[in-house]
Amino acid sequence: MSWHGHWYLAAYDVDRADTRVFRLSRIVGPVQPVGAPGSVVVPADIDIREVVVGTNVEADRFTATIRVREGAAFGLRRRATSVRSLDDGWDLLELAVPDIERLADEAVSYGADVVIIEPIGARDAVLERLRGVLR
Repeated sequence: MSWHGHWYLAAYDVDRADTRVFRLSRIVGPVQPVGAPGSVVVPADIDIREVVVGTNVEADRFTATIRVREGAAFGLRRRATSVRSLDDGWDLLELAVPDIERLADEAVSYGADVVIIEPIGARDAVLERLRGVLR
């Protein structure tokens, strides 16, 4: 199913013995089917949209610290719990975020107007996206 511009697959993960949601753009390498064709029966009462959206709407788990150029990144500014003006034409924002990958996606969309300070994992995710563009 498509949600917020990304395609997702909801499936039963046999390794974790639980329903999981996978963003298709994050799947790399070959996928190995398990079981004979037709051996999986999709439950009639399953609401795929509810499964995908419910998995993606998480409680805020991380506090991010982000440098934002003055007058830019209003989407981040609206959610900021703290904004401190720096003397160099930038502001320092703190905001709660549910997922490092989503923060990286959003930060990249603002281009050079946003620099993630913390969490480091989000900075790394932004750099990986930018390296992908270069490739």
